[in-house]
Amino acid sequence: MNLLAHAILSPSDPAILTGNVIADWVKGKARHALPAKIRLGMTLHHRIDSFTDTHHVVATAAMLLSEKWGRYSTVLADIFLDHILASTWQHHSDLPLRLFARRTYSAINAFCPLLPDRCNMAIAAMTIDDWFTSYQTPDGIRLALARMSTRLRHGIELAPAVDDFLHHRQAFQSAFDTFFPQLRTHAETFLAAEATLPA
Repeated sequence: MNLLAHAILSPSDPAILTGNVIADWVKGKARHALPAKIRLGMTLHHRIDSFTDTHHVVATAAMLLSEKWGRYSTVLADIFLDHILASTWQHHSDLPLRLFARRTYSAINAFCPLLPDRCNMAIAAMTIDDWFTSYQTPDGIRLALARMSTRLRHGIELAPAVDDFLHHRQAFQSAFDTFFPQLRTHAETFLAAEATLPA
């Protein structure tokens, strides 16, 4: 799953939420200097990714894209599942998506003084361009994939994959309906097993 799923699967603690969302942007030694709860959020992030990457339902959905998109099919599947989460948001949260997004950005931005520059650049882009709300529409996903493509080698353009997703949308919806409740339970079980950590 992509960033919106990481955010909604976080507890209300802003430090854990921050770690869960930003984990891919903080590497190596920079992690060790962060507060324990941010590191716990990063561990939660990796537990979510591992569960997703090894789940047969997600793998089956990604296979629908693999003939054309090859090794990018799993990344694309994550983003398309986030789109389904955003487009059916009212079934997963009591907060409207726009309000949830604003609260999440605010919580994460409060920790920027502790975070490396590369991470803060990504947080700024996420906040300014309102990534979470943009996930609600196919055009928003196209834009997200176009931005991602600028960071890829060999001139790969991922935005056209949205058309392939739309062709298989019902299959992705069915995969999401099966998979996401299991992922939520997995995240909740991990958090319940963790001891209370100092701020």
